[in-house]
Amino acid sequence: MKTRLIPLVATVLLALGGSLVPISAAEAATCTQVQLRRGSVGTCVRNLQTMLNGIAYYYGGLYNGGGGCGDPYLDRGYVAVDGSFGPGTSDRVYTYQRWQCISADRVVGPVTWSRLCADATFHGPSPSEPVMRDGYYAALRSGCPDRSRS
Repeated sequence: MKTRLIPLVATVLLALGGSLVPISAAEAATCTQVQLRRGSVGTCVRNLQTMLNGIAYYYGGLYNGGGGCGDPYLDRGYVAVDGSFGPGTSDRVYTYQRWQCISADRVVGPVTWSRLCADATFHGPSPSEPVMRDGYYAALRSGCPDRSRS
């Protein structure tokens, strides 16, 4: 019975978006020290995707237009939270970087992490808005300082 239950639990966990690879709090807290780019996978990418969605929800979408940084073209929509830095995540990172007027290279390095952390934690956990709350906690799990308490 035990041998039949383990594959079933693993299948359900993966179907719900879980991971079979445990990650410690200390490992997750170092996400902001890791450069993420297309092809990256794992918990840090999942945290990044959740943060991007929370920020997009708060601002009603992320802005990205042809005229340069902060150009008011509203891009609504969210990135899939699947832990894989694919084309959707790459496009969303690019949009965020353009909107923040930072180097739009589709790579999440120190400057992008810093901006993401600031945006995702500024308002604290919103109990009435699950997308923002999830983004806030993903930021803390990634090693972002909590700006809501400053």
